[in-house]
Amino acid sequence: MKIALIGSGNVAAAIGKLALQSGNEVQMILGRSEASAHALASMLNCNYTLDPNHLVQTADIYIIAIQDREIKTLLSALSIPDSAIVVHTAGGVSIDVFKNIFKNYGVLYPLQSLRKEQAKVPLIPFFLDANNQTTKELLMNFAGGLTRQVYFAGDEQRMKLHIAAVFCSNFTNYLYAVAADYCETEQIDFQSLIPLIGETAARLGTISPVDAQTGPAARKDLPTIEKHLLELNHQGHVEAEHVYSFLTHQIMASQVLK
Repeated sequence: MKIALIGSGNVAAAIGKLALQSGNEVQMILGRSEASAHALASMLNCNYTLDPNHLVQTADIYIIAIQDREIKTLLSALSIPDSAIVVHTAGGVSIDVFKNIFKNYGVLYPLQSLRKEQAKVPLIPFFLDANNQTTKELLMNFAGGLTRQVYFAGDEQRMKLHIAAVFCSNFTNYLYAVAADYCETEQIDFQSLIPLIGETAARLGTISPVDAQTGPAARKDLPTIEKHLLELNHQGHVEAEHVYSFLTHQIMASQVLK
C-alpha cells in the first residue's frame, strides 16, 4: 500500500520502518520541522514537505502521528482523497475527531514506547478502529503486515489501555530516573541495576504483578524502611525520600497486593 506519514517523530519513524519492511511504499512525510522531516524522509527514502497544501494525493493510507493536542487543529488544513483512509495513532483521541471531515477513517494505536533512534523496532501491539467495514478490513490487512499482534478497540477501551500504559511505562521510567539521579549523586553505578530491572519485567510474562511484588514494603519490614528513609533524608534526597515514603505507604496499604 502507498503510505503518507503526517508527522516525523518517534511513532511516524517506527510505523514507516515497519511499513517498508512489510513491502509497502512510503510516498511522503508531512512534517513541521525541516530537520526531522528531512532526516526521516532520508531514512525511508521518500519525499517530504512542510506544507499541507503539497501533501501527496495518491496515497492509500494517511497516518497522522503527531501530538494528541495538535490533531484536531491540523485536520482543517488537510486535503485527503475520498478513496483513501486517514487514521491517527493516539490512544486518547476519539475516532470521531474525523467525523464529517473524511469518508474513510480510523485509528492505528501502537501500544509501545518508541524512539526513532532504535535500530530495530520492538514488537508493537496495534489497536485498531474504523468507521466502516471496508476500512476495518483494509486496516487489519495493513496492520497485520506490521506486527503479529493486532486487535480492535473502541475509544473507551483505547483510553483505558493508554492509562494502563502510563503506569507501566511512563511512571516506571520516572522511578528509573529518580534511581539514576540518586546513583549519580552517591557515586553508585546505575548500570549495575539493569539486570534487576530486566528480571523484574521478565517475571511478568509468567506471574502476576501481585505475585511478583517483593521488597521491604511488601514484607512490611519497618526497621529497613526506616533506615532507608533516614539515609535519604540525611543525604538530602528530598524527591527520592518523598517518592519512597509515598510508594511504601501505598504498597503496604494497597488492596491490590493483598
